[in-house]
Amino acid sequence: MTWVKALRGHRFSDADYARIAAPRLILTTEWDRWNAGPSVAMAREVQKRIGPARLGVIENAGSHSLLESPERFMQSAEAFIRENTCEV
Repeated sequence: MTWVKALRGHRFSDADYARIAAPRLILTTEWDRWNAGPSVAMAREVQKRIGPARLGVIENAGSHSLLESPERFMQSAEAFIRENTCEV
């Protein structure tokens, strides 16, 4: 939960975010009753600060999206990986 506290406390500077050179996927859920992950608003703020990034919102899922809707999580992750992987 340290990363959640860091996001909420804005302990990452814009320079920290700017150092991220890899493709970025920010995945969050529509409903997070436990505050275990970034809210949609937090995810949008991070997206603004780190530059080009895809924001995915898993609808009708809460903080346990891997358990609640693993197929939607995997669809988002796999599509992102396919789009950002070079063929050898």
